[in-house]
Amino acid sequence: MIGGLSSIKARLRECIESPLKYSGIFSAMKIKNLRGILLYGPPGTGKTLVARAIATESGANFISIKGPELLSKWQGETEKGIREIFRKAKQIAPCIVFFDEIDSLMSVNGHSDSRQISVAAQFLTELDGIEGLENVIAVGATNRMEEF
Repeated sequence: MIGGLSSIKARLRECIESPLKYSGIFSAMKIKNLRGILLYGPPGTGKTLVARAIATESGANFISIKGPELLSKWQGETEKGIREIFRKAKQIAPCIVFFDEIDSLMSVNGHSDSRQISVAAQFLTELDGIEGLENVIAVGATNRMEEF
């Protein structure tokens, strides 16, 4: 794992790594898994490195998406991309889906247009929808926390 930041690493293990590694125990105890986590900080502080390290330590598959890559000028294509990512993640679970620059996809600070609202709604539907995410955790990263 990464050197230093012991308390943060312990918290990440508790929230992400343990539920993925010991999913049977969590299911037996009827403990719901965390659906997602948001990492924030200035560029170059290791948010992507932390997400990759968590996936490696927990033995989970890792899907990395840069937020701007999903954006499409065509109506509904961004939402379709989000659905496809989560569909693939469910197939290869346990999986960590990492959304870098997640602020480019959605903003909830009141300055959102209808398209960003639609993308945010699709993202939240995938996280907390009817089907549920078994052994899939979304990790978002941003350097603009004021967007959220």
